[in-house]
Amino acid sequence: MMPLLEFSPIDCYFGRFLKEVSGEERKEFLLICSLVSRLTRDGHICLDLEEIANTSLSLPDGPFRLPSLDKLRDILLRNSTVGLPGEFKPLILDGNNRLYLYRYWWYEDRLARYLAEKSKEEEEISPILRGSWETRLRKYLPP
Repeated sequence: MMPLLEFSPIDCYFGRFLKEVSGEERKEFLLICSLVSRLTRDGHICLDLEEIANTSLSLPDGPFRLPSLDKLRDILLRNSTVGLPGEFKPLILDGNNRLYLYRYWWYEDRLARYLAEKSKEEEEISPILRGSWETRLRKYLPP
């Protein structure tokens, strides 16, 4: 079981707001929304659903078991506040089972596009600099 999860008032408000706007009744949705808010405040860019699927969360009112990855994806994708990459929705669920606040998905997408464009440019880079550059990218952007 994960350590006791403590959500700030803003995390709880965010979860309740999306739950209310979408008309969603499932507790799983409320928890996932609150958790993505908390992780973002903690400096993470997204919530990896594979890490939380089939786990028990330790909450102040007792443990709560999250469903399988397929069930989590189904809950999210059926919700009107969750979109796929390229859509304009509060939450974005990508093909790698990562859930983002829209703004952070957009930042990551924009950076990836910029790097892809830069990599196409014909510039002479010394082998020493190229190795250093590739090492740094792997450190911050693992496969």
